[in-house]
Amino acid sequence: YEAEHQFPIKSIHTDGGGEWLGHFSRYCREKGIRTTFTCPHSAFQNQTSEAFAVLDNILRTYPDHSLVDDIWFLKGNIFRKEKKFAEAITFYEKTIASDPESIRIDNALFALGELYESKVIDKEKARACYERIFIEFTDSLYAVEARKRYRLLRGDKIQ
Repeated sequence: YEAEHQFPIKSIHTDGGGEWLGHFSRYCREKGIRTTFTCPHSAFQNQTSEAFAVLDNILRTYPDHSLVDDIWFLKGNIFRKEKKFAEAITFYEKTIASDPESIRIDNALFALGELYESKVIDKEKARACYERIFIEFTDSLYAVEARKRYRLLRGDKIQ
């Protein structure tokens, strides 16, 4: 960049992710380039309001599109990341209820199970989510882990 544009790089602002560490960080130190980082969970880095606006716009524009379950699942993930667990649960439940053929149901059930198990602390609801995965979605990537968690919550000894 410097050679192309003849402007020296004096400062770089990143999110502090792993790709900026190691060689890149060393290079910046050697060249005297100041590095600054975005604070975790800041509005600049995690633009959730903008994300919700885009997702809501898609829902308004295409209310019957096959992406509806994906959008609800994404909204659940965003709320979960923000530690708004009641809202996350609402959107995971919408994902599950949206379409019996949805490819997101097992994802939403597993996310719900994790929330009930570790954040909301409702072991019965967590077990029900995990059980549904390994019974109804036997081909799911989550099936083995769901069975294991179900058995742990039931009190089984697992080797």
